[in-house]
Amino acid sequence: MLFFFGIGAGSLCQLVGFVYPAFKSFQAIENKIRGDDTQWLIYWVVYVFFTIIEFAVDFLLYWIPFYYAFKLAFLLWAMLPQTKGAKYLYDMFLKN
Repeated sequence: MLFFFGIGAGSLCQLVGFVYPAFKSFQAIENKIRGDDTQWLIYWVVYVFFTIIEFAVDFLLYWIPFYYAFKLAFLLWAMLPQTKGAKYLYDMFLKN
């Protein structure tokens, strides 16, 4: 419940958005399959792009209710291999 009200929510989002993908990236480096390397590289590009935009409009995000819940859902959508949200965003907006 505290997550929705912002107490520790930023830290939780950073933890979820960084720790699991970093672990999976290290696994992908050690693995001989190339497809998972590409997936995690694309995730990191999208993550950094999102972080830069978030930093630029931080003063506006303060007023959005449940922002961190939406951010957590976005990060999960972007990182999970089942949804491949980062690849979708990369292909649609960042590739060209």
